[in-house]
Amino acid sequence: MAKKNKIKAVLNYHIWSDDIHLKILDDIVTYAPKVINIFAAEEHEINNIWSSPNGFFPYKRAFIDNNIEVNFIFGAAHMDFYQDRYNFPEYNIRTILWPTYFLCFTLSSIRHSAYHLRHHDHTSKYTYPFISMNNRPHRHRCMFLDQMARADLLDLGAVSWHNDNEIPYNWEWWDHPTRLTLTDQFETLGNSYALPAEWDVSFLNVVSECSINRTYFSEKTWIPLLCLKPFLSQSNTGFYKTFTELGFVLYDEIFDYSFDEEADDAIRTEMIMNNVKKIIGRDYQEMYNMLLPKLTHNFLKAIEIATSENFIPDIVKNSEYAMLKYTALRDMKNISYKDMQNLEIR
Repeated sequence: MAKKNKIKAVLNYHIWSDDIHLKILDDIVTYAPKVINIFAAEEHEINNIWSSPNGFFPYKRAFIDNNIEVNFIFGAAHMDFYQDRYNFPEYNIRTILWPTYFLCFTLSSIRHSAYHLRHHDHTSKYTYPFISMNNRPHRHRCMFLDQMARADLLDLGAVSWHNDNEIPYNWEWWDHPTRLTLTDQFETLGNSYALPAEWDVSFLNVVSECSINRTYFSEKTWIPLLCLKPFLSQSNTGFYKTFTELGFVLYDEIFDYSFDEEADDAIRTEMIMNNVKKIIGRDYQEMYNMLLPKLTHNFLKAIEIATSENFIPDIVKNSEYAMLKYTALRDMKNISYKDMQNLEIR
């Protein structure tokens, strides 16, 4: 066994800054920790190695054998995915959820970008019924574009697709999948918060979230909400149920959210596209004006959540390491909820 260096009672890891799967076993031998905290609020999984069959087992065995308390902090909203994966409270291995992390990060990012909470201009004209911005070609996102093609929507909206067919997917309705770009220069800049010119002249944001087998609110959902734009998100079953449990309201004057209860991913995605199809050709400005009270409510509820410590897990609030890593939390302290309430919504 390697010679132990200075004992460290608590070891902290961040999903982006540390090669966790390479370091953690060595660090256990070197530092003999009593507690290990793994901060991964930006994701719903650690890495592909731990996701593979038995990939996490050597780490779990080391945690148990060395009597180490382990805390995983993820940004998902439900525990279902983590049971029997990273949550074993009988061994002091626990998963802690922080579903509103990306709300803080998104608000902070928008505040410090050139875009800066650019709300809808009521005098503008809509050129597109919807905008949909898509990058990584996850299987569910391929399904999303395929169902969009099935509903004859691809040529009607402002749609981006920054990938050739990089993963195996049996396209059924999109005859010739190809790269689609907008004016945001995303392929060059890689900035999700540098919204394209098409954004302002599109009524609806149609979103494919980062996962459809767990509830995870990423910047893809929070950007339209903070910009007072109606949106529909492809995610997993119960996504909108959790959304309303946080205090947000649905735009059910124009959308049928029964898809949120549909267990079949393809059918659920088809139902979302049918919702989009039903608003094509309607008076978008009239619909926007009808939804404006709810759009405003959701914006203010988001500010309330983002600026409240009540939605931050104690393990994050009480960790100097976490507060240094999650700079958006410090930025939230500089936001006055009262000032945001009085923000002029153009």
